[in-house]
Amino acid sequence: DTHDDPATEAKVVAALRERRLDGLILAPSAGAATVLDRLARTGLPTVLVDRSPDPRFDSVCSENVKPMAQLVLHLAQRGHRRIGMVAGMPGLTTSEERVTGYRKGLAAAGLPEMPELLVRGDSDAVRTHAAVDGLLDLPEPPTAIVAAQNTMVIATMRAVQARGLSVPRDVAVVGFDDFEWADVFSPRLTTVAQDAGAIGAMAVKLLLRRIAGTATAPRSVRIPATVQHRESCGCVRDVSPRPSRDVGPLA
Repeated sequence: DTHDDPATEAKVVAALRERRLDGLILAPSAGAATVLDRLARTGLPTVLVDRSPDPRFDSVCSENVKPMAQLVLHLAQRGHRRIGMVAGMPGLTTSEERVTGYRKGLAAAGLPEMPELLVRGDSDAVRTHAAVDGLLDLPEPPTAIVAAQNTMVIATMRAVQARGLSVPRDVAVVGFDDFEWADVFSPRLTTVAQDAGAIGAMAVKLLLRRIAGTATAPRSVRIPATVQHRESCGCVRDVSPRPSRDVGPLA
């Protein structure tokens, strides 16, 4: 785990290369340009996962834009007009694509963008808590908050509950990234679920082709992600969500 730190990432990749790797699967940090340049120069077969910042490499990522737009549109369909977002670390393709999805969801719902409702949590619990405090301190706070990553959705829940507010009665909270215990929270969390198994399997498949020399131009593969409707958005337990109208070509 590089903890998204470019210096740690450089050390880890260098140490792995000394072990005479046949190939590497890497989730690159926001500052991975130097590492990626070195990997490209050496020709080590490499596949990027989760983030796709460099077209010189094969990559496998979740769809980010369309599922996030669908999540925001779902909140709007439940009557929310001030929908806040806690975005992830800047410079990561996942962060920026999910912000794009948030904006597309607002547009699909006919809602204006409100700059004060888009804040950064940088995929960090402490910074997310502070960012959510800022949202809740607004003269007109959001009635729903979208957190763009699982660490941030947990921190958002904690920040809301620390105010003595109830989810979803006072504030709806939803997130991108499902996780093992999301459905045992009270309320159960509405999230976008990524298919990590499919991402990993495709990454290995692409890497084996690259190692064997049968691959040609680098491929960018997107794996669908799905909204898991639970209770933190205001949906009733175990009731299937109403069909969403088409939000158009979001991806």
